Amino acid sequence: MTPAACLTAGLISYNHEEDTMKLTNFAGLALACLLACNVAGLAAPAAAQAADPVQAIQSAADPARLQSLLAAWQASSDPDAAFYAGLILHNLAIQDAARWAESAVASLAAYRGGRYAALALAYRGSAVTLLASVDNQRGNVVAASSRLNSGFALMDQAVLLDGQDLAIRFLRLENGLAISETTPFSRQPAITADLQAIGLAEASLDPASRALYYLACARLKLLQRQAAAALACLYRAIDCAPQSAAGRQARQLLARLEE
Repeated sequence: MTPAACLTAGLISYNHEEDTMKLTNFAGLALACLLACNVAGLAAPAAAQAADPVQAIQSAADPARLQSLLAAWQASSDPDAAFYAGLILHNLAIQDAARWAESAVASLAAYRGGRYAALALAYRGSAVTLLASVDNQRGNVVAASSRLNSGFALMDQAVLLDGQDLAIRFLRLENGLAISETTPFSRQPAITADLQAIGLAEASLDPASRALYYLACARLKLLQRQAAAALACLYRAIDCAPQSAAGRQARQLLARLEE
């Protein structure tokens, strides 16, 4: 397994001798989703973020706090309540997919508002991929593989609806990297498209999101066996935000590459 595959904790392993795919560990995908959650309020002023329900949800890491927010939105008549509830359920599913992922998919599928149509589709796709981990744990690899395909199809549709939304781009990017690093299937065309779109908006990214961007660039370069370019991107990621989650991952990956 490549260092990049180690970084994502082995979403799927592939047995080339038997030509079979076995889903083994979705920790990498869950981490990818969690990292992508943090870019929904890119470069927004602090006051605007405080008034934004999405930002309030994304900044709530504690399950008890998330469940409190969930109860409030499920009881709300706000036209976007189903989206907010689905987003909370998605984030809870990152921590416990068996308990929350199915409800996340249902809530996001029920959303009929226009404000978050594309973002709801993207998070619904991500929640479907989290459901795949549940299928895997139950030994149903065929169903898990099918859900992965369905989840990516939804994320692709979301990009077609609103390719300028960087939260959608980051979410699809992280999921695509995890799959491409650890399976025989490649999402490199979509990964490249997402990196290009994010790169055009780099000036608007906060330091942590910029670090995540350069970490993703490094992971793609490793997939392409361009070690020197990958190292350069890792150093950029660390320089952008050394104490961020992406900065710490970049240091870990750099240490592996330099062993």
